Formats: sequence, C-alpha cells, structure tokens
Amino acid sequence: VLSEEGGNYWTEIIQYVYTYIGMIRHYFQQPDGMPPWLYKELEAIQNLSYKFADELSPADFVEDIVENLSPTSTLPHDRLLDGNGLMFEYDSVAILDIVENYLTPENSRVDFLSSTFGRSSDYEGSSDNTSSSSQ
Repeated sequence: VLSEEGGNYWTEIIQYVYTYIGMIRHYFQQPDGMPPWLYKELEAIQNLSYKFADELSPADFVEDIVENLSPTSTLPHDRLLDGNGLMFEYDSVAILDIVENYLTPENSRVDFLSSTFGRSSDYEGSSDNTSSSSQ
C-alpha cells in the first residue's frame, strides 16, 4: 500500500523491490549462501505483521482455512491457523527455487490501483471531456 505521494514513485519502488530480490539472489551465489541474519530479520518482520494484523471477518477466516485444507495446499494441518502468516524454518532450496524461477521481472505482473486516476480535475480544460456533457 502506497501513500498518494508514494504512488508518484511506483516505478522506482518496483526497482527497489527487484534490487532487494537481486541481493538475495547474489547471496545464494556465494559459498556460504544467504546469511542467517537476513532470514532472521525477515522472520521478525513477519512475526510482527502476524501479531498486529487486522482481525479477519469470520467468512474470510473460514475461507482461508478451507483453502489451506485443499489437496493442492502444502501447509501442514497443524499450521492451518497460522501457517500463512508466519515463517517456521529456513529452507534454502525452496527460497532459491522461488527467487530463481518465480521472482523475476519477466514473470511478474504489477497492478497499480489508485483512486487518484480519473479525477475530474485531471480532465478540466480538456477538449475531449465527455463527463460534463449536458443532457
């Protein structure tokens, strides 16, 4: 979620995201792999996000559990309630697979939604302003 001002810099923000992913990719190419501090930092952030998350509506909560019970879910049954929100164990093979095969610019889709698009003030003085035509 970006502020209105942040929305003005969305392309730069995407570049920072892929720079960060590139840093992770770089660490995996080193003999020691990704440093433990980086995983611990991400885990701490995820724990805080989980602890202070907004409460889901009962319908959304049930929907999440049902999705986690589906045959395609890899989530263990003892983690149905917290498995989507927490990090449990470091798995370098899984992380490398995700970074190398999924988190690439070529395999991305960025949707930028904003209430600032289409404001009438954006079109004031425009010759093709059809929203103010009289009936």
